Amino acid sequence: MKKRNKRVSPDGNKSESVLSVEFLSKYGIEPTNILCQCHTDLDGNCNYRQGLLLLCEDSLYIIKNKNVSREMHFENNDYAPIQDEPEVDIIPLDNIRDIAVETKIASVTVVATVNGAERLIANASNHCAVQVRRLVRMLERKSDKCLGELPCDGSGAADSRDTPPETEAEREPRTERPPVKKITGTERRSLFIRLLGFFKPYRASVLTVLACFAATSIISLLTPYLSGTVLYGQVLDGRLAEVSWLPSKNPVSALAVLMLTMLAVKALTQIFSMLHSYVTAKFVPKVVRDIKNQVFSAMNRLSISFFASRQTGMLMTRVLDDADQVTMLFIDMLPSVIVGSVTIVVAVIVMFLLDARLAIAAVILLPISGILSFLLMSRLWTLHGRQHRATRRLSSAVNDNIGGARVVRAFGKQQDEMQRFSSANAALRNAQVDIVNAQSKLTAVFSFLSGIAPMLVSALAGYLILAKIGDMDYSKLITFTGYIGTLAGPFDSLSSFLREWVNCMNSAQRIFEIIDAKPEVAESETPVRLRNIRGDVELRDVCFAYEKGNPVLTDVSFTVRQGEMLGIVGRSGAGKSTLLNLITRLYDADEGQVLIDGVDIRDIAMADLRGLVAMVSQETYIFMGTVAENIAYACPNATPDDIVSAAKAACAHDFIMNLPDGYDTIIGTAGRRLSGGERQRISIARAVLVNPKILMLDEATAAVDTETEMNIQMALEQLIKGRTTISVAHRLSTLRDADELIVIENGKVAERGTHDELMAREGIYFKLAEIQRKALEYRGIGG
Repeated sequence: MKKRNKRVSPDGNKSESVLSVEFLSKYGIEPTNILCQCHTDLDGNCNYRQGLLLLCEDSLYIIKNKNVSREMHFENNDYAPIQDEPEVDIIPLDNIRDIAVETKIASVTVVATVNGAERLIANASNHCAVQVRRLVRMLERKSDKCLGELPCDGSGAADSRDTPPETEAEREPRTERPPVKKITGTERRSLFIRLLGFFKPYRASVLTVLACFAATSIISLLTPYLSGTVLYGQVLDGRLAEVSWLPSKNPVSALAVLMLTMLAVKALTQIFSMLHSYVTAKFVPKVVRDIKNQVFSAMNRLSISFFASRQTGMLMTRVLDDADQVTMLFIDMLPSVIVGSVTIVVAVIVMFLLDARLAIAAVILLPISGILSFLLMSRLWTLHGRQHRATRRLSSAVNDNIGGARVVRAFGKQQDEMQRFSSANAALRNAQVDIVNAQSKLTAVFSFLSGIAPMLVSALAGYLILAKIGDMDYSKLITFTGYIGTLAGPFDSLSSFLREWVNCMNSAQRIFEIIDAKPEVAESETPVRLRNIRGDVELRDVCFAYEKGNPVLTDVSFTVRQGEMLGIVGRSGAGKSTLLNLITRLYDADEGQVLIDGVDIRDIAMADLRGLVAMVSQETYIFMGTVAENIAYACPNATPDDIVSAAKAACAHDFIMNLPDGYDTIIGTAGRRLSGGERQRISIARAVLVNPKILMLDEATAAVDTETEMNIQMALEQLIKGRTTISVAHRLSTLRDADELIVIENGKVAERGTHDELMAREGIYFKLAEIQRKALEYRGIGG
């Protein structure tokens, strides 16, 4: 609309309306009666069509542009305007029933029952999804009906089973991430200064290199003077009396001494150059090592949620490639540009001392070169960011194809993976081509301007010589030409440095994003050290959500006393494994407390907690190394006898002895040479060796056959004696002897009691047991 007005939002804040007062009054809408509004941008056929939903006191207004848009732009959260004569549909709220938000691919759809018939209310891309969900929640609270995926309590939190995952725009990641923004020149310089901070432990080496740079620059500038002014203007011109430092006035002897002097200058230049290259090669790799260590250490401090939301390829790129990019800048580029900068400054000073007129002609184009370089560097910054993202996608494609090789081949998806790789590879190629094109422009600018400078100097000097103005002669022209030639190399180095500096700052930004990231699960500043541990575990009113708005656990409370066994059962996705993650403090509860021996685990020292609790998960991981090293992963000082005892307790000793080298067999990354049951038993042996006070079993026998399961259960019966045990299992028969069972349903404790008590109640647990019994009977296995 041509006219925009302000309206009062439900919370009393002023917000901009896309509708004019005239439009609102046409339909009898008072701006103060608008409870909520949200944009929509798709029609029922998923064509781009701008629209608006207005929720008022008694009606829902559906407003849509008449025409379909060819494209939509979402910069800065702007929306296309509502046309002057849109289509308007008014639905009284009393006629709406069972409204729900359905999540589709990259879009959301609002459907409802209107006057007894199902109807499409709105369709919108994920760009508008947050607004759409908010409006539907407000409608639910106003009508006090349980509408589709929305809860009846009006909290705005959906049932964790039925609520589709939120869009990327709606999620609020649990690990803090800096927002994506344009990096300014000042921030880039700050990144560079932070990188220089890694050089503080190597001050002596840095000072040595800087001294070599200065000496190299100053000595190299003697050559144009000796070859121009001294050789041509004094020795060859017969003016030896002006050269006081030559020991002989004989032209031949003077020429010989001058040649030896120039040779000594060249030799000294190479000596200092070799010295700074040697020192740089010795300490800069140590700096890069420190950077990689600090990034890797920072990653180990971060919470598990950080890794759950990021691809492996991206993290490997940050640890390896980005640090190597910093290496290239400081080893190859920075020394050259420092030498070049000193050379340029000294050369310009000398040229001004020789002849200010020619010096001005030589440097007059430098400001133009600097301005154009600055403009092109901003473009290079954007392109290098695009290249990194393309590299990350390519690395992820390779990682997925290698890690999922069995799945790829089992489903015959090699061609699809090849297409995925080719697409990522093409994107990387395009990004690199764009970078080369931009760098070529930068190089062309330097080359063109550096080529003009000698021409200007020669033209001006020639004019002064021909016009016999001042003391200009051929020797001074040759000297100036030599100094300008000396500047060519430094300018090339500066051009290369500017290109690499942009790439390095991109890498530095990603490196410091990791280093500066704050872990969600952090140790208390004054941690409590647990010495005499009993092993009591208590949860008080625990609530938790991986993503805000999608609660996984709600008001969960239970207590497990020392030496007792608690069994946790429930349907898939009910939140059973999440409970174990909270007790082991892989995540922190959003509300409530998790206590061990009456102490909140957020106050317990991490080292004590890790030694107190051990988990055997259904997701086992085998590290590259021997079988013995994998079993002793948490106890590297364990003796061979301890390792063998743990393996026997986990029923793993027999299959280990059948391996080619027994406990010394290299089993490779992820243990691909082992079966799922064998990997599971090594994981159990790993937990046995820790000898924890609290044992967490998350489907510990899920990947083993029936016979092995019976053997492991016998081992576990011995293992759990005297230990507090919390076991999650789908196979209810493994939990019959538990001191207490709790049933998790929709993130809450729905039932609790012993096996016999729950069976007698004939509730959820009874139904789950009956389903399993019938399934086992169908397979011919006793229940």
